[in-house]
Amino acid sequence: IYFTSPHPKDFPPELLELMATQERFANHVHLPLQAGSDRTLRRMKRNYTRSQFLDLVAAIRARVPDVMITTDIIVGFPGETDAEFAETLEVMREADFDAAFMFAYSERRGTIAQRLYPDDVPPEVKKERLQRVIQEQLARSLRNNRRYIGQVVEAMVEQPTRRDKRQWLARLRNGRKVIFTPQHQPDASYAGTTVRLEIRDASSQVLHGRLCDHA
Repeated sequence: IYFTSPHPKDFPPELLELMATQERFANHVHLPLQAGSDRTLRRMKRNYTRSQFLDLVAAIRARVPDVMITTDIIVGFPGETDAEFAETLEVMREADFDAAFMFAYSERRGTIAQRLYPDDVPPEVKKERLQRVIQEQLARSLRNNRRYIGQVVEAMVEQPTRRDKRQWLARLRNGRKVIFTPQHQPDASYAGTTVRLEIRDASSQVLHGRLCDHA
């Protein structure tokens, strides 16, 4: 069971206990931060503070083993100052996200933000801020993925890769993707099986493994 973009309020201790003890729950949490400034969060009507968000991240990491935490980040929200953007970078560093979907704010008709706030952050500022969060996150994702090098992991096979049909994509229980080459070219029934892989390399996006044997 994976959770898709839940609001931070939707993680009571009982749910964390289930994630930690029940195998049917993936140890992956996508927890949208959006921004690291309390002022920006209030204007977004997110109904939590940066401190509350970081406390939840700490609780998840303390209770759920080998958890992967991903997030959403928006830069250039109306009125966002340089100091408030710096707060977003600070929260990203402290939360140590494994991956993130990152966007520059764009005005959408009919939204509360569009009705209440002028889109006053210049496009070139949005672009520069977006590049900074992308660079920081990719470096962090690479570092976190490289921690798996040398480990033997279990992964569920999903499908051949798009670039090379001889290689297959598998996924760890925490959602990390692993690319590997089967010993023999399998058919579609290979999907859904579990394999043991030795992680030999990693990029910011995926792990690269060598097949050990079937789990």
